[in-house]
Amino acid sequence: ASFRRGLELAPDSSQGHHWYSIYLTQRRRFDEAIREAQLAIDLDPTSLTPRTHLAAVLVLGRRYRDGITQWESCIELGANQINTFRGLSKAYLYVGDTTKALEYARAAQSRALGHAADEELKGDVGYVLAS
Repeated sequence: ASFRRGLELAPDSSQGHHWYSIYLTQRRRFDEAIREAQLAIDLDPTSLTPRTHLAAVLVLGRRYRDGITQWESCIELGANQINTFRGLSKAYLYVGDTTKALEYARAAQSRALGHAADEELKGDVGYVLAS
């Protein structure tokens, strides 16, 4: 109710739609979450945060191919973060493309050498290889 009221007061708030989408995702209301994430993007087309969230929600909602397309567009727009590559790796794994999944898992790992997440990313690579 608070999110809806906030969006009534500020319907053009990209952040409001983005955070409402996160809430809806946590409630497993993926179709609504996708709509809210898209609204956030429409209101602030230059922000990468709602775009990467949309990619994650698409994958969580089992729209893997759409998620892959969104993750790839995030990379084209400059979202070369570890989690972007991890998301792509998982999406490709879910559609059965282990070659691409491994490629992106290793891309994530290569960006984290010496980083605290390095061990976790080694686990991601191992999981893809085991698959």
